[in-house]
Amino acid sequence: AENGAYRGLLAWVPLMKGGGEPATIARWVELANREPLRERRSTFALLALTFAQLGDSLGLWRKALEGWNVIKSPLWDEWTEQTKQEATDRGRAEGVAIGEERGRTEGLARGRAEAIVQALDMRFGGSFPADTIKAIRATTDTARLDTLFAAAIRAGSVEDFLTAFRS
Repeated sequence: AENGAYRGLLAWVPLMKGGGEPATIARWVELANREPLRERRSTFALLALTFAQLGDSLGLWRKALEGWNVIKSPLWDEWTEQTKQEATDRGRAEGVAIGEERGRTEGLARGRAEAIVQALDMRFGGSFPADTIKAIRATTDTARLDTLFAAAIRAGSVEDFLTAFRS
């Protein structure tokens, strides 16, 4: 065991029976300190803390590993970078999907608003107040626009539509 072959098993100690006992943790620290590479010691500690959390002994392990450089580990760096990239990719895909949906919704609303304006123009000519036309074009609620379209088709006069528009 002095050749270092056992060191790869150190990460699993917190999950083993007795892995949360102070004597076991102290022995773990002694054996881990024999690892000459600081980065590898950091990885051992990181994995031990991860597994200690699963075994309900995280507090004892944290106390025993105070002062250890657990933050800087090649394995941790790789996991962190991979997680960041996956989160970025997922966020980008979700953002694109939301943007596409928003674009579709806005496009539908604009199209409906323009259909209302055209229907009013065809039925009543250009006799509508500019602020009413502007308000119709600014409406994004498609259900409201559907109601206004029906009112534009059914209204017997400009005043009938304006009454429906105001309600």
